Amino acid sequence: MWTDVSTCISKQRSIKIACRVWDQSTNLSVITNGFVCTGLYPPSLNKMLYRLSLFKPSEVADIGANKTWQKRVDSVRDHVLLLPPTKKRKSATRNTFTVSGKFIKADFHDLLQAQAEAKPKRKKKATRQAENNVEDCVI
Repeated sequence: MWTDVSTCISKQRSIKIACRVWDQSTNLSVITNGFVCTGLYPPSLNKMLYRLSLFKPSEVADIGANKTWQKRVDSVRDHVLLLPPTKKRKSATRNTFTVSGKFIKADFHDLLQAQAEAKPKRKKKATRQAENNVEDCVI
């Protein structure tokens, strides 16, 4: 365990450490022997069927479920547990507020945008850089 708080390990280095620990600590023979004991390795249909035959079915053929209870469960599944359909909106309405706090709907917002685009843009003022250029004259 490291007690130094400033110790940092890169992600790549930590993955390499984890892989090395997994390789050193995992014994493949133990894994294989575990499957051999259960009859699953090597795969054999006869061994699997033998293991399946060890499990006996229930001695009681009918649990004796109450038919009225079963009807009740079916009606609850069919009627009560159904969620109502989601309501579909005609169009997504977007609400906007102006800086002054007025409420603007989406259609009015589109109108304002169209008006802003229709206005002619102001021309930029000419800068005075042209006047400041000094031409060198040779005499």
